[in-house]
Order: sequence, then structure tokens, then C-alpha cells
Amino acid sequence: MTRSIHSFLLLALLAPLACDDDTEALSVDAADPAASVDAAQPLGARSRAFEIHEDGRAREDQIVAVVEADAETTIYFSRGDADVDGHFPVDVTILGRDGGFDYGGLITSQQATPLELYLAVATDDAPVPEALQLAHDWQIAAEGRPVLAPRPLAVPGSDPLAAFEDILHTDQSDFTCLSWANFQSYMGSRFAGAPGRVEELGSATGSATIYNPHPSYWYQDSHVDMVACNYESSSSPGYNDEIHAELCHVRGLGGALTTNCGQSDLDDGYYLRRIYGPIYEYRQYKINVDPVSAASLQSYSGIVKRDA
Repeated sequence: MTRSIHSFLLLALLAPLACDDDTEALSVDAADPAASVDAAQPLGARSRAFEIHEDGRAREDQIVAVVEADAETTIYFSRGDADVDGHFPVDVTILGRDGGFDYGGLITSQQATPLELYLAVATDDAPVPEALQLAHDWQIAAEGRPVLAPRPLAVPGSDPLAAFEDILHTDQSDFTCLSWANFQSYMGSRFAGAPGRVEELGSATGSATIYNPHPSYWYQDSHVDMVACNYESSSSPGYNDEIHAELCHVRGLGGALTTNCGQSDLDDGYYLRRIYGPIYEYRQYKINVDPVSAASLQSYSGIVKRDA
């Protein structure tokens, strides 16, 4: 079952519970009456501890909604920067395990708005954050769509990872983490055929940083899809490794720069993904990956952009 959690305060802090079934619970600030704390998390849930930092300062206030889309996937909706007229986008961040349903593809392939994605994965009675509605109305108007009302999206009604072990054994994946070839193929399909499309992909053993293609370029009027993935190195239930990933955008041209990073520790086979757009300011993009449990862990990173 899908569960929705809303808070403008600190979200996604995971605290272990002293209970027999070895679960963890998602805790939120009790000052928010709309917050829910009944979402039990499996042991791998520490991979979902997502934070946004701006120039080293925590910016939990940017997160406007959090939805546990399935047992292995959490989706964060965060308010982006406003333009001179006060219009702003909502960015989508996904923390999940490879082999699950491609929620991000609904945005990059079907051009869904964040509100449309939210309505598809949240419970029917979940309130709609005002920021999501405002961002949707602005994006629809900016893109010249004839219909303002959100379109319905098809998402799986049951746990999409029920056959995860079969995926591991057949070495097939709908997403990224099982092989470099899978990762390249998937990222190559993001924004396929879009104007101004460019990509930067990287495979690393150990620490690594990649930038948007041609580091001296600053992109405006763009949608951007970024992902970092901890290579699934073992199908053994008792095996685990961990990688720290930071997915960042840097804004400011010719003056003071501001760096905004979404970050998380990724267990074996997990990914962190940030999808931006539409963006009407100059930005650079970068991904930093650092092994936590060993110096030689394998990871894949990718940045893909298209013009608006």
C-alpha cells in the first residue's frame, strides 16, 4: 500500500526501532499535524535518508511532500528556485532499489508534471501541497498544454519488487544498477530525441565526480535528469556495501556561486535520482560519489539534459 507523508519541517530521518521484526520507522517532526509516522521501513531503509544541503546548510524546508511509492522506493518533492515573477518548479528526487517500477520515467518519457506523479503514487485521501499545484499550473501554462487538469498516470498496484531476486539472477533490469551496459542503455533513453540533448556518464571504482557535459557550459531553459547508482555486486542477502552520493546543482554566473546538493548513503543496488525542470536560470550540475564501507566500491553516475 502507498503511504504519504507531508512536512515542511525535517523529513526522512530514519530511527531504528527496538522490535522483533527488525524494521525501521520514518519519523517526522510532531509539530506538523499532517505528518504520519505509521510507515514501517525494511532494514534497507537507511538508504532512504535523503537530505538537501545548500552551501553546507540543511534545507529541509525545500521538501514539500514525501511519498513511499512502494516497499523499496521513496519519492521526495522539493520546491525549486523562483523566477523574477515568482513562478517556481517542483523538483523530484527518487531513492529506490534497482529493478523496481520506473517512476522517474513518467516524468522524463511521458512528460508528467510532479503533481501528476504525486497524485499517481499518493493515497487517494492525501492532501495536495499548494506548492505542487502552483508549480503544475505554471508548467502547464509555460508549455502551452491545452488542458490544465492533471492527467492520470498508470503505476503498479502491487509491490513492483516481488520478483527482485529473479531480476538479480537473470541479470535483467528496468533501471540501472546491475551492469554498466544496462546503465548506459537506460540513460541513453532519457529525453530521447529532445532538442539540445546532451549526457555525461561515468563508471568509477572509488571516489569520483562528474559534471554536466563541457564543464564551462551553463545551461538555461533546461530539464535535467541526474542519477547515481551503487552497483549491485552481490545477490546474497547477507552482503552489503555502501556509497555516499551527492547530486548537486550550482547556480550563479560570474559572481557568488551557490551549491545545492541532495545527498544519501546508498546500500548495494540502490540509486539516488534528481529530476529538475523546467529551469529558467543558469546552472551547472555535478555528481560526487564516495565509497563508505570500502575504497573500491563500484558506482555509476549520469547527467542528462534537454532544452525546454
